[in-house]
Amino acid sequence: MSIIKYAIFFVTVAFLAVAFGADPAGRSWNYYYKRAQVQYRGEMLDYALASLERCLDLNPRSYQAANLMAEIYTRKNMKQRAIDSYLVSTGINDRQADVHYRLGELYEFFAERDLAFRHYTRAVEIEPDHIRAHCSLIRICHARNDPAAARRHFETGYRLGMAAAGPLLKQAAEAGRAGDTTGAAALYGRVIDTAPAMVEAYFSLYEIYRRKGDDANAAAALEKLVFVKPDHEKAYLFLGNIYFTKQLPGRRVHLFDRAIACYKKAFEINPDNYEACLGIADVYDFIGRDLDARAWKEKGMAIEERVEKKRAREN
Repeated sequence: MSIIKYAIFFVTVAFLAVAFGADPAGRSWNYYYKRAQVQYRGEMLDYALASLERCLDLNPRSYQAANLMAEIYTRKNMKQRAIDSYLVSTGINDRQADVHYRLGELYEFFAERDLAFRHYTRAVEIEPDHIRAHCSLIRICHARNDPAAARRHFETGYRLGMAAAGPLLKQAAEAGRAGDTTGAAALYGRVIDTAPAMVEAYFSLYEIYRRKGDDANAAAALEKLVFVKPDHEKAYLFLGNIYFTKQLPGRRVHLFDRAIACYKKAFEINPDNYEACLGIADVYDFIGRDLDARAWKEKGMAIEERVEKKRAREN
């Protein structure tokens, strides 16, 4: 009978220990957090999640554990759970610029632009020199029809980016001049990762791939640029030319649709861009839409005439 009473007592103590945040084995929350870190580094993601859950049971204030949990969910492509974990983290400690930035990225993935804007903005409030948050706000502010704010964030992102990645940009240019295009491309890629507002890095990468005849990667470089800076007229014009005139993977009809969309975006940004109008006319002419081709050609020629007359008067 005493054995039964002892067993009941032990189970009761263990239950109360778990209920009140203690571990029956006497292990601390820190033990489970460190174990989760080891498991994470060893790619034992599900085991790491279990350890982190135990860590948070014992210490619900461990925002570091919530962050690691969110990283694991992101790697497992469980983005909504990653959001939930990051929100737990910011609920404990709101002054984490990188966590707000990651929340912005995740909300942007789900097209929740207002929530993305809120978290990117919070990131730069906490850390005014947060380059990537400023660069993400360029895109979000354009989507919110606030070009003035987008311009401010671009200028800030560019200034911070030049300070952080200027030496890398110089090394990339030197590698290119020395004929090391592979090394130059890798360095330009690092510049873009570090400072997404460095427009010249995208165009330099585009030129490297164009000269190699790698038109798919040339287009990819400019697509990355217009993702960061959606009002870059020249990039859209170049993209229209690539999608229309080059042999790229994918169905031709989709490439032509993308070419037209890029030309139209360049024209939307600058209604004086007659080259974009003539590019649209060329695509429509090629696919047999004669009336559309004629309309865009006439529009382009009229704009060209007006622009040239204006230039002549100014000179």
